[in-house]
This record gives sequence, structure tokens and C-alpha cells, in this order.
Amino acid sequence: MAFKTDLKLRSIRGTEFYKLTDDLVYEYVKSETESDTIIAAEGTETNFASVPNMVKAFIDNDDPQIRDIAVIHDDLYARLGHHKYTRYESDLVFLAGMKDLKAPWWKRWACFGAVRAFGGAHVAMSMDRRRDGEGLQDTPHRRQEDKL
Repeated sequence: MAFKTDLKLRSIRGTEFYKLTDDLVYEYVKSETESDTIIAAEGTETNFASVPNMVKAFIDNDDPQIRDIAVIHDDLYARLGHHKYTRYESDLVFLAGMKDLKAPWWKRWACFGAVRAFGGAHVAMSMDRRRDGEGLQDTPHRRQEDKL
């Protein structure tokens, strides 16, 4: 199993977001000879996968075949520019994680296609939040930077 820890979180009252109550650790296998440990730190906020309403009949954002890796993916997107992964590489981590979670091929590729097509809007929003003074300085991520 590529996940080294279980997903532990609590809901944030009045929102659609959750907060990790412990680190979520994922071992991303890039090739037979190369892998990385990626950590979404305790305190990371997520809404799992941002699934458009018209697609929710087929893909639920709380689906156990995408939920855990969606948290890792959200964290990678929130910290773009502060770790070694590009947006595309972060999306490849998402794709690999869904495979590790035994998502069928059609679901993996539908979700991957969606993040490739629409994920840029989330990245732009994260960049705006950082520019406005929100984000990384308020989160526990910095202690995990050397793990990426």
C-alpha cells in the first residue's frame, strides 16, 4: 500500500472543508528505482476532490478510491512553487494514487482529465491567497518541506 498512514480529519463547522488531525503520508512511486515520500501535514485543510455538480452522479468527492489522494493533491496544489513538483507532476501523483487506491481506469482518467482541464483555476486562487498574505505562513507545511 502506498499510503503509510490513515486519513484522520475533522470537519470544519459551517464549511465544506476538513482539517487533518494527523500527517497523511503517501509513498509516490515514480519508477522502479525512484520514489518520494509526500506528506500532507497535520492542520492541512481539504474539501477532497472538487467535483462539478454535473459529474457527481458518476464521481463522488468523498469516494474512498479518490479521497485520500485528493487530500495529497490539494496539499500539493496549495504549495505549488514551494516544493519540487509542478502542477502537471502533482496531477501525475493524483493519477498514481487513484491507481494505488484501486480506482477503475475510467474513474482515474476522468478525474485526471478534470484536474488537467480545470485545476488551473484552483492554482490561480491559491496564488491569489498567498499574494494577499494568506496561506503558507499560517500552515504547518514548512516543517515538512525537507520531506518532499
